[in-house]
Amino acid sequence: MSIFRNDTLGSWTRGGQAIVHNVRMTTQVFFQTCVAGIVLWGVGTLWYTYECLGERGRSVALQIVEAIIKSEVPGGTAPILFRSPEGVQYWTTSTGLLESGVAKATLTQIEQHLLRGAMLVGIGTFVALLFAWWYFTRTGRSLGSNQFLRG
Repeated sequence: MSIFRNDTLGSWTRGGQAIVHNVRMTTQVFFQTCVAGIVLWGVGTLWYTYECLGERGRSVALQIVEAIIKSEVPGGTAPILFRSPEGVQYWTTSTGLLESGVAKATLTQIEQHLLRGAMLVGIGTFVALLFAWWYFTRTGRSLGSNQFLRG
């Protein structure tokens, strides 16, 4: 039997613990739901961009990444083997590739797909978060009959 069972100090302690527990759990659920939404939005946006870019765009994007890495290395004049859309291969420099029209067009295309994907996936993520809010609330109401803290 607790020594704080029916006195003011015990009631104050139990009440304070219950409130602190509720605030902590509410903050935790809110934070984890927001993090899940941000991860869902980011991964969905990248997936949308990947799918919309096409095989040729992904190939040029990888060659752009290679050119960026090689241009940052001291003495960054290492040649890059570029494959044209017609299948012709030729050697170029990293700065030559980065300043080319093909690279600029591909980067513009990536940017457009990223923005469109961010908007579309953002709407989907918002709907998913609304569903999660509804589901959490419904589940919480069904568990509301057991309100007493245990432990």
